[in-house]
Amino acid sequence: MASLLPDDTIDQYEWIGYLGTKLWATLQMDTQYHVIPGRQPPAYARGIETPDALKDPYRALRFYLQFRSGNRGCDGPGCGKTVHDKTTPGGFPRCSTCRAAQYCSRVCQDADWRRGAVPHKAVCRILRDLFAFVSPADIFNPAKFQAACAEHAFPLAHVDKLISWATEGKCAPNYASGVEQPLDVHWFVMEEAVALDRPPPEPTSRRQAR
Repeated sequence: MASLLPDDTIDQYEWIGYLGTKLWATLQMDTQYHVIPGRQPPAYARGIETPDALKDPYRALRFYLQFRSGNRGCDGPGCGKTVHDKTTPGGFPRCSTCRAAQYCSRVCQDADWRRGAVPHKAVCRILRDLFAFVSPADIFNPAKFQAACAEHAFPLAHVDKLISWATEGKCAPNYASGVEQPLDVHWFVMEEAVALDRPPPEPTSRRQAR
């Protein structure tokens, strides 16, 4: 296996982290494997929610929003532009109301307002209301995010809509029904978040050569 690792030390760390994260997530999604109570998962896997944690709607929402926050591309339907396509430094301008969506142009912003899997018009005010009591940093703190949502009784119907928005309609849970959601609802985001359906990181030397 060592012969398969890149020569560069940093690239080796990326590959090992990729492999470890993939293995951990795969084991957690298999019901025959369980974390020993009281034992912390390895450091590289502590940002991964287990299926049991995702039974809680607020924990699930936090996880999906964290997944969405990794997107640095334009949110315009079918645009595909990333910040690397910009000729000026910094990210794309954000929606002035919710600050959660970003666009390369006004054309893309107008299109996303009305179209897309979940039009921005349907979630803009919901996102604004959420971020009135949850800070961007709380998205990376499961316990704090969950507690804040519970304290403000954030509607579960809003949770469902935001999760659908965060995954461009690919995940459509129904926490508002009060029924425990089946595990397969979360397969898409679990796989995407840990890159289970993508190849390992490309070596730095190859990226720099482009």
